[in-house]
Amino acid sequence: MAHNKLAIIGGGDLGRTLLRLLRDIPTYQFAGFLDDTLTNATDKNESVLGCIGDAKRLNEEGAFDVAILAIGYSHMVARQQIFDSLFQSGIKYATLVHPTACIASDSEIESGSVIFPGCTIDAGVRIRRNTVLNAGTVVSHDTSLGPHCFVGPGVVFAGFVHTGQRCRFGVGCTIHDNIAIGDDCQVASASLVTRNIPPGQLVMGIPATRISLTDWCQH
Repeated sequence: MAHNKLAIIGGGDLGRTLLRLLRDIPTYQFAGFLDDTLTNATDKNESVLGCIGDAKRLNEEGAFDVAILAIGYSHMVARQQIFDSLFQSGIKYATLVHPTACIASDSEIESGSVIFPGCTIDAGVRIRRNTVLNAGTVVSHDTSLGPHCFVGPGVVFAGFVHTGQRCRFGVGCTIHDNIAIGDDCQVASASLVTRNIPPGQLVMGIPATRISLTDWCQH
C-alpha cells in the first residue's frame, strides 16, 4: 500500500505530539519537519526538511506530498496566516484522525484538521479546516466548529453549538447546547458556557463570564 509522505509544519511540542499520533495512522509516512528554528534533528528518527518558506519548493521536488500544521494555541492568528499562505501556494493538507476516535458517518472533517485519540464526533457535525481536537473531546450532534480553532483535552460541546474562527477552548470546559460563539473567543479551562459569546471575548467560570486579559493571563 502506498503511503503519502507527510511534512509537519512546526517542530515544537505540538509537532512532536503529532509525530507520535502519526505513528498510529498507517496512511501517512513521516517525511520531516518544516521549521524556522530547528537546525538539525533532535532524534535519530526525526528529520528537518527545511524552513517553512521552503515548503513550496520541497513539495514540488517531491520531498513530501501533504502537510499538517503544528502551530499551537499561543499563536492563533499565525496559525491561520501560515495555513492560508501555504494552501494558496499549492500545498495540500492532510486530515489526521486517530483510529480510536468515534466519527459519525455523516459528519464532515475538513482538511488540515487533527482528531486525537478518544474523540467523539456525532451526527451532523462539521469540523472546519485546520481545527485541532485534543484527546477525549466530545462534539455532539449538529455542532459546527469554525476554521483554525484549537480545542483542549476533554472539552464537551453539546448539540447545535456554532463557533467562529480562531477560537480556543481550554481543558475540560463544557459548552451548553444551542450556543453561538464568535470569532477569536477564548474559553478558560473547566468553564461552563451557558450563553452566547460575542466575538473577541475571554470567558471563565461556572457559568462562564467575561474577564479581562489580565485575569486571563493569571489563570
